[in-house]
Amino acid sequence: MSLLEAREQRSNHIQKLLKKNKHKTLISLKKNVVGKNKNLDFMMFICAYFNRKIIRNLEISFSKEISSEDGDYFIYVSNQSPNLVKQQAIELEEQLPIGRLVDIDVYHDNQVFSRQSLNYPLRKCLICDEFAHICVRSKAHKKEEILIKTKHLIHDFLRSYITDIAIDAIKKELALFPCFGLVSYEDSGMHKDMNYTHFEASIEALRPYIINLINLGFSKSIDVDELVTLGQDAERDMYKATNGINTHKGLIFLLGLVIPAMVEGIFQHKPLSYLQPRIKELSKNIVGDYYSNLTSKKKLSNGDQIYLNYQIKGIRKLALDGLAPLFKDAMTTKNITDVYLKKRLIYYMSLLNDTTIIHKTNLLTLKKVQEEANQLYEDFSLSKYNDFSNKYNNISPGGSADLLVIDIIFNRVKYLLHK
Repeated sequence: MSLLEAREQRSNHIQKLLKKNKHKTLISLKKNVVGKNKNLDFMMFICAYFNRKIIRNLEISFSKEISSEDGDYFIYVSNQSPNLVKQQAIELEEQLPIGRLVDIDVYHDNQVFSRQSLNYPLRKCLICDEFAHICVRSKAHKKEEILIKTKHLIHDFLRSYITDIAIDAIKKELALFPCFGLVSYEDSGMHKDMNYTHFEASIEALRPYIINLINLGFSKSIDVDELVTLGQDAERDMYKATNGINTHKGLIFLLGLVIPAMVEGIFQHKPLSYLQPRIKELSKNIVGDYYSNLTSKKKLSNGDQIYLNYQIKGIRKLALDGLAPLFKDAMTTKNITDVYLKKRLIYYMSLLNDTTIIHKTNLLTLKKVQEEANQLYEDFSLSKYNDFSNKYNNISPGGSADLLVIDIIFNRVKYLLHK
């Protein structure tokens, strides 16, 4: 099908829906894409992002995603007045620079509601200060120039969006209380050598690391050597910010696996099923023959010693399995509530061979915690959670807490991947 035929098909679709929904407001969401290919991989997530915005900000009674050679698009029906809908649509388009890459058109009966009808200025060109329609008609800018600018807008957006989500996720885990002796804003739990100020300093030290991980996801292929170097630099920055205290070493490892893979998936229009195998692949390349070389290490970590004693690999085994618990029973929620966080923490405690728990207590305690956490997960309540935390207020399940952070990030970002 030609582009012209696809445009006619979309126009006919809109007209049919207008006839079917008389006196209702119709909304169309479509990407602005230069060139003949209107479904460029690196732009495909944009409609998913604005679709969520529209669903959450407007009163929508019907919505549908349509595949088209002229660019996949969403169509909506609303009972709100067209003037109000158009005003909100313009606000969504102008809220962020990336809004310049979409058109949110509004129809009512046989009328198209434009910016001019609401006394809003016409949209400006991506490249210059001229009105966009003038540059389009005159072909003032080369396709390559527009695509470069488009990618810059997308890079800037994803860097900001995912970094904010990741930082917020780490802070949400820190705000969890009670939490089995973990450090929180309420107290230091079982830890005498650290408090929440160390964690806040560590979080800010990790911000550049998260941004660099996102940048790595934009590349054609993730460079594992560069990924390892970034992780080592992040650990150094963490220790510098905390005066030598290990606050987020395990999380640094997990972030390094998940964030580049997620960004790569979004940018290359991969499905959600792409993530777990990709995480496995990255983990295999990073972990390598780590455990076979332990005997030659001069200084063993707590995790190393636990492996030598019990053959439990902890976080590295979790990574080599592609973070299986994250995908085994993935949950979706509009709001990351206190109940959601606590139930997910219990879920991970029931499954993970958390080496922190073994180090703080013993292997028998880990097994008891796993068994009781599984029972609580099946019959969860906040009062039972509080009792469970008070019973085990000395275990500090750091591995489960780290995976909870990843869970929050995953939950908030996965909708941008291809369905």
